Amino acid sequence: MKRNVMKLALPIVICAATGCIPQHDYEGDYEMTYDVIMSFTDGGRRDARAGLADVEVKQGLTSEYLVDLGTSFCRLEGTHVLAKTPQEWPYLDIRPQDCWFTSGDHTYPMSLTGTATFGEGDERLTIVLSGTFIDDRNKTRGSATVELTESW
Repeated sequence: MKRNVMKLALPIVICAATGCIPQHDYEGDYEMTYDVIMSFTDGGRRDARAGLADVEVKQGLTSEYLVDLGTSFCRLEGTHVLAKTPQEWPYLDIRPQDCWFTSGDHTYPMSLTGTATFGEGDERLTIVLSGTFIDDRNKTRGSATVELTESW
């Protein structure tokens, strides 16, 4: 009995002493909503798209994760960055990568970078990406912001 109490008390004492550094496991399947905002460089034109995405996150051999953004998007690789203090929040660091976004019958080549993390208050996965795109129909370039939020 005394040994069981010690096994239970030890993590509580360690957590109290270190301040409980947050940890996340991102692997899983997520139903998410997405918003894509594309700002064209040809005169200030903007285009906004929204929809649903079935996102799948798979852990690799070490700290890498494969983030499949669903049928309208590409797959991206992210590296898990651990929190080192109780005030920090762990996240996936998504370095610049080639990607694409399909809306209707058109696919936009993109280059995206960003982060993925769970919200501090609601524990929903949020992925925020930014970068550039090309509309090859009229050879127009622009900047893009992509945000995916886990649905309830």
